[in-house]
Amino acid sequence: MVYIIAFTRAGIVLGKKTQQSNMVETVVLFGWYKYVQEDAIPFAHTKQLLEKIWKKADAIVFIGAAGIAVRSIAPFLTDKVNDPAILVMDEKGKFVIPILSGHLGGANAYAEQLARKIGAVPVITTATDCNQCFAVDLFAQKNGLWIADWHEIKEISSRILEKEPVGWISEYDVEGILPMGLIQIEEKEQIQSFHIEAGVVIASKMEPVYFPLECRLLPKNLVIGVGCRKGKSLEELEQFFVQQLEQHGFQKQQVNKIVSIDRKQQEKGLIELAKKWKIPFLTYSFDQLNAVEGDFSNSDFVKQTVGTSNVCERSAYLGSRCGKKRMKKTARDGMTMAVYEEAIAISF
Repeated sequence: MVYIIAFTRAGIVLGKKTQQSNMVETVVLFGWYKYVQEDAIPFAHTKQLLEKIWKKADAIVFIGAAGIAVRSIAPFLTDKVNDPAILVMDEKGKFVIPILSGHLGGANAYAEQLARKIGAVPVITTATDCNQCFAVDLFAQKNGLWIADWHEIKEISSRILEKEPVGWISEYDVEGILPMGLIQIEEKEQIQSFHIEAGVVIASKMEPVYFPLECRLLPKNLVIGVGCRKGKSLEELEQFFVQQLEQHGFQKQQVNKIVSIDRKQQEKGLIELAKKWKIPFLTYSFDQLNAVEGDFSNSDFVKQTVGTSNVCERSAYLGSRCGKKRMKKTARDGMTMAVYEEAIAISF
């Protein structure tokens, strides 16, 4: 969802042109109430408007002075992970400037795309972009990797820009050529011999730690298969899932879907948890579950009850596209869960 906020007549005209550029599927145009016609939604208070749209916005484009944009968004800022992309355009459409969430929020990419559509010049000020250096946050976003501590992004980027050695370790195959500034670490002893203080690590878990200063990237490719007694609450399910994940070294941010048997399709706790975690909740029939082959725990009671000998492992196996088992069936208080890892492709 992209929102455009225009403050002048010329800005509203440009906003309409931008809205029609098909940059994204949904673009909503707001115009200052004194100048707006049928082409835009009128507004009279910028703060009140931002209060309504901030949490729903993927990007907000201000057409007007950059100072207005900066002062307007200041009370709403939290961090680069949660803030939407913020861009500014002059009313003549000469320049498009991303001023917030350039990488993680996609503001730089929006700016370049929008500039091509309307014939403007994108003004990109991010240091790694200007110097054509590797940007760990952009790499993570492109490959669907979760950044365990986004504060480390700045440390990694500053060292790359200053041409200091930055280590690179990945448990997964990565296609492409290792970017300049990164040093492939094959053995832990190399970290000391190369005097490397900081590094980027792609791993399935938070440990072991390799570098004194480490930016760890974790794939969002875990599938939780679940079976549960009817009426289990969101709180019960979430506590069970998080405890078991952390006990095995995983984080809830790595989960990309929750799956179960179709008899649980309307289970309120599972639906609410998937919504809270912003991931899909999918179900399969007992025929689909029975059709898969693999090493699964079996229960005669479960088979008599729902028609298949195991719900959590079989559904997680299906949901992960026949992936790798990372957590076998675990049961507690009328809930069962298993975790499988979906195969991923990572590239520079």
